Amino acid sequence: SQFDIIGWDPRGTGLSTPAVDCIDDYDPYFGIDSPPNDEAAEAEMVRVTQEFVDLCIGRSGDILPYISTEASARDMDAIRAALGEEKITYFGFSYGSELGATWVTAVLPGGPLSGFASISATSLSKSAAGFPPL
Repeated sequence: SQFDIIGWDPRGTGLSTPAVDCIDDYDPYFGIDSPPNDEAAEAEMVRVTQEFVDLCIGRSGDILPYISTEASARDMDAIRAALGEEKITYFGFSYGSELGATWVTAVLPGGPLSGFASISATSLSKSAAGFPPL
């Protein structure tokens, strides 16, 4: 078998252009009390979140309607088509897992899932059963 190994930055991220660029300094957002443990902390989280949203819309608002997991999943299918492939092998982790699941369910409804693998909490529990407790 021959594989083309493809990497890309999903819409709005990394080196994709245009990229979403909301703020220059993320540090103030990392100190937020999460989850908030009282009404004051909750009010502060809402305030800071709205501030972030407003800044993001101000700097990247023109492209935000085109940035979504489903749009990136359609881009995956465009890559598949550009390669002239009917089927692809996909590996994704973290957000990439959600992106792959979106590609399968939103872009290819009813499409073939040859070799599709799923890891569930049950299968992980069974796999971990042979290991001693920490």
